[in-house]
Amino acid sequence: MHNIKFDGGKFCKEKDLEVCAVKLHLLSCEICVITIYGSPSGNFQYLMGNLEQILCMIYSNNTEIMICGDININYLIDSTHKQLLDLLLASYGLCSTVQFSTRIQSNSAIDNIFINTFKFNDFSLFRIIIGLSDHIAQRIIICNILKQNCNSHFCFKQRTDKSSITDFNTKLSYESWGNIFAENDVNTIFNNFLNTYLRIFYSSFPLKKVRHKSCNKAWLTPGINFQVRHPRCVLCKLGERVGLSSCVLTDPPSLPLGIKISCANKRKVFISKKQERPDDNLLQEIL
Repeated sequence: MHNIKFDGGKFCKEKDLEVCAVKLHLLSCEICVITIYGSPSGNFQYLMGNLEQILCMIYSNNTEIMICGDININYLIDSTHKQLLDLLLASYGLCSTVQFSTRIQSNSAIDNIFINTFKFNDFSLFRIIIGLSDHIAQRIIICNILKQNCNSHFCFKQRTDKSSITDFNTKLSYESWGNIFAENDVNTIFNNFLNTYLRIFYSSFPLKKVRHKSCNKAWLTPGINFQVRHPRCVLCKLGERVGLSSCVLTDPPSLPLGIKISCANKRKVFISKKQERPDDNLLQEIL
């Protein structure tokens, strides 16, 4: 665990934003846990602007981000502040997880935990009454955080085909856009348009989780890779042994059938023997 130092004069400001963070180095990944506090009487624009700078500074492909704290935005009701914060956090793959009241005296969820629910979709959230204040503590357990294979990684791809494109165009044609033309403020109009557009876009082009495995085979040497990926070079070398001219070698269909079969057979034999005896250098034996 390592502390992440922020410039207090640049980010932290009393009532507007108070923030600190630690980085956890796990076997499967690195997680940066950010805790924030925003007062009800604080400047919301200051919180949003500086939180975006912090996320931009910390974000990387090798680090997962988790945000928790008291942001004083009630997530049980829809509001402009809630929409703006969701849009900012969604750009970094973070979603809200708290869907219950976090106050004893009032029905509001102003304390929250934001994680990447696409990668960490198996989690449990509990309420803990600590008795020190009217706030209810939250405890999150992420079950699959240590089960990720270090030799593989996941990425998310959107399904795009003729059917999804047709569905997207159809939904756009049936959208009335009433919440856009009913407003006069430019920022509100843009946010309403973006929310409606993204809702339709992600419903038509859903994200699909794809797993990529790394190739970690000791017997798969550069020589084998060369033979498999560049069969024409192998054919040329074998053709030179039987005295074929360069003009014939540049036209693979004109090669004799025996040369083609010989190349394929030798490549199969070479790979099978290399698996049995990974320490033998058989590349010179064939080439």
